[in-house]
Amino acid sequence: MGLQRRKHREREPNYKLIYTLNGYSLVNPLGTGAFGKVHKCVSVETKQTVALKSVKRWTGEKEVAMLEKLRTLDKDTANLIKFNRHFEFAGFLTLEFEMLDMDLHQFVKCFSRPLQLCEVQVIVQQMLVALSALKSVRVVHTDIKPDNIMLINHEQLPFKVKLIDFGLAHSTSDMSIGSKHQATLYRAPEVLLGLPLHEGVDMWSLGCVAAFLYLGKHLYPSRCEHERVRDTVQLHGLPGEHLLNSGVYTKQYFKKDEEFPSSSWRINETCRCPKGLPKRRTHGPYQRKFIFHRLSSLDDIVKTFPETSGNEEAFVSLLNEMMAVDASERITPGKALMHPFISTGQSSSVSPISTDRSSSSSCLIKQDWDHEKEPVKAKTPLFKRICRFFRSRGQTISNQLLLNRKTPIA
Repeated sequence: MGLQRRKHREREPNYKLIYTLNGYSLVNPLGTGAFGKVHKCVSVETKQTVALKSVKRWTGEKEVAMLEKLRTLDKDTANLIKFNRHFEFAGFLTLEFEMLDMDLHQFVKCFSRPLQLCEVQVIVQQMLVALSALKSVRVVHTDIKPDNIMLINHEQLPFKVKLIDFGLAHSTSDMSIGSKHQATLYRAPEVLLGLPLHEGVDMWSLGCVAAFLYLGKHLYPSRCEHERVRDTVQLHGLPGEHLLNSGVYTKQYFKKDEEFPSSSWRINETCRCPKGLPKRRTHGPYQRKFIFHRLSSLDDIVKTFPETSGNEEAFVSLLNEMMAVDASERITPGKALMHPFISTGQSSSVSPISTDRSSSSSCLIKQDWDHEKEPVKAKTPLFKRICRFFRSRGQTISNQLLLNRKTPIA
């Protein structure tokens, strides 16, 4: 297929894709960032709606190499995004993917509600299958977060998800001690401390995602690594002596305690993060108050939510195993799939996506969530953002937010 530039493309600092391609009809932009830009497009040849991701060449070549390594996997069975092809255009590498719906972060934000345990179970089970598939080909994603887990079609296939974005993925053999991976909010203890790394870092991140979906808030809201370590100690306890003795970065966060030889390490009170680094997310102060004034351990998570599904104990049990501080003790994807929370889950009882908080089938919103949120009115900025979000996909707010959908889960 011949590819020709139809419009002049200006080079901008964030490398925006502002040209059209022969063979594609560009519908609207889906996202932008340091990586480049993603557009929703329609292929003139196949008439299929696809997502085109345009990235800097050196970044794209690494991602393409990793995606080619995943060719042997059935993407639908493994719950991974389908990669169709790639081509070079105007100095950029453009990757074509199947078109998906919205990511989990957008879902929680747009629908203004966290998830029920039965809904969390469905999503976690699918991501465990994805991690098991990646482990079979010795690939570590290293960037698992709600933004990189996408609903396939929230209307026709509620809570059916796929893992996306392999731009930061690595082969297990390339994970070196001391290398930095993962978003700070989802960063595993072994990455923070500078310990040996393997696919267990993805399991930790998935545990953070599960907590986020259930709470509607980040479990570790700080962007400061020192505060992340401090928060980890508060919820999980002090890392084992053998871990602290071996960590490349241990002394950045801990110091020797001369007064108590039996426990020779204690956390530093002084943060050594670079000046100017934001200590919290813009919405972080409330989050930290909610999380760390209410939780003394992961076991307290279900106490924030008056849900009586009977599966709370199993959820906390799996969460503790997914987020074991010692990576050697962390549960593997295969074993997690056999955990009672997953194997005896309630996927059959999950209702289509709903936003009606008063409905018996909708999620019981935590008291703190309700107190924080204002009722959505037609003229509020939140409502306008939701409207713009669905209009960009050719949908209406009445169709997507107010109708009671009856579509069963596939």
